[in-house]
Amino acid sequence: MTKKILLLLAAALLSLAGQLSAQSRLTTTPQIPDGEFVRPVSADATGPDAWHPQAWDRQLPPVDDAQRSAFTRSVENGLAFIQVPAADTAAWGWVSPRVTLDAVLRKGFRVSVAISATADYAGNYPWAFVAWSRSSAYLNRTAFATITPPVTPAGERGIWREFFLDIPASAIPSTATHFTLNLASHRQPGGGAPAGALRYATVTLEPPGGAPPVANGTRIRSPFVKRAVNTPAGTYFTYPHSNGFWRSDPAWDANTIVVGRESEGSNVLSLVEFDPATGNHRAVGASENTNMFYSITRDGRALASTKRGNNSLVLLDLTGRQPDRVLMTAPAGTQISHGADILEDGSKAVFALWNWGAKEFKLQEIDVATGSVTTCMTASWTINHAHYHPFDPGWISLCNEVGNDPIRPMDRIWAWHATLAPQGKRVFDPVDAQGRPIYITHERAMYHKLGVIADVISPSPGEPRGLYEVGYDGTRRVIAEGKGYQHCNISRDGRWAVADVVNQDDRVTMETVLINFKTGKKEILYAGRATKHPWHAHPHISPDGKWVILNDSSLLRAVALEIDPARLEAFLK
Repeated sequence: MTKKILLLLAAALLSLAGQLSAQSRLTTTPQIPDGEFVRPVSADATGPDAWHPQAWDRQLPPVDDAQRSAFTRSVENGLAFIQVPAADTAAWGWVSPRVTLDAVLRKGFRVSVAISATADYAGNYPWAFVAWSRSSAYLNRTAFATITPPVTPAGERGIWREFFLDIPASAIPSTATHFTLNLASHRQPGGGAPAGALRYATVTLEPPGGAPPVANGTRIRSPFVKRAVNTPAGTYFTYPHSNGFWRSDPAWDANTIVVGRESEGSNVLSLVEFDPATGNHRAVGASENTNMFYSITRDGRALASTKRGNNSLVLLDLTGRQPDRVLMTAPAGTQISHGADILEDGSKAVFALWNWGAKEFKLQEIDVATGSVTTCMTASWTINHAHYHPFDPGWISLCNEVGNDPIRPMDRIWAWHATLAPQGKRVFDPVDAQGRPIYITHERAMYHKLGVIADVISPSPGEPRGLYEVGYDGTRRVIAEGKGYQHCNISRDGRWAVADVVNQDDRVTMETVLINFKTGKKEILYAGRATKHPWHAHPHISPDGKWVILNDSSLLRAVALEIDPARLEAFLK
């Protein structure tokens, strides 16, 4: 993920000289190698291309010293990190490979790093800085401000928080040619006996201030948004019809979310619990060769499917109390759909099973306790996006992913019920009043009534385009008209919705829009970018309506928007 973030850095900085078009591509960029620590870090590694231990105004402990073993790389639930024991005198830590100061970096940049402290960390303080050099000759350094890392209670999983160092062009020495990042622990004068350790993870380089420019210069577009909180580097939120709200600790905010991170270096999907109120986060689950989207039960079990080659449905226990489970493996010649859903109580899960060779596609349920699989319906078209209807879980929302009728190319929205629609039923006739085909997509079951909300996208010949309400009885209503609608979601009380909409002026900016469900009135909340999965904006509304969560590809992070309840209430009247 570091490489992607650094490509973003280069693109954003060069855009300062002119607006960057959607087709722009940069092939070279500076980077800190192994910023995710996905390769083993050796305490004996040396040279310009490896992280290595370093001491300041003292000697590193001898090889047989017990403290030396703490200079290690460790992995917890997919999060790789390096450790630094508390120093008994002066300071010691890790030094990154040297990074060349090219023309892009000379315009300024941000360094971010996640930091955690063990419960017994004492007698020291975190010391992180950028050291400037001319070739290999040290010049000076620029240090992070005071760092107060979160403390991890003994026996619990690490609690992390990101810290940032913004370096403007004016702070870079004119004679410097390189820099290194130094992550250390420094003895605290009069601070008591040294104990415990620091941990550092997920080093990234980003544009100045952490964000490249967007049209009109600001991401937050509405006074409805009290603040925007970014999730950890490289993390994204799940699909709109999947649940990603869950917390393991009642002391954390009620709207704590679980975000995913796909590691390029290790082919692992990591799940990270994130508290938007504090910025604290912890790694709670990991699975190799696993698809990007996940759905979480009330008690903290995450359902996901693995990729081809070992295609299975897996259940990860994010509490750590039970081992992860493989619920089923796809029979030979078949594939489990990329997304699956699980009931809030975790009793049953639903998914599609694809047999491309036989052109046979099944909607299936699995009993989580017994592993018994039931086929609900079979079709000759691609069943996908199956999810339980939260208003009545006896209904399952699903779609025809690729329409097979040339006259109705987006014959998409379907529903299934064991007795009321045992063969499934199409709930939206995809033609307008003039007989033109309507391209409707990205349906999401509503919480307050039977039916879905969905988007009619801009290429649709049929009109009107925009956000629709579609009932399981075949009724339809245009909630809000407009071009560029992509994905949508709805509040638990059904009073408001959110959608990601492509700005029609620049066709690059992705706006997250709040919509009054009754009147269709709109308010633009946020402007970012969206690229391929998992970086579609995919907006969500928290269960209590206090936060809107979305993805921003220009940040390569998810963003939590805290919503002003008074302004929202006035908007909905």
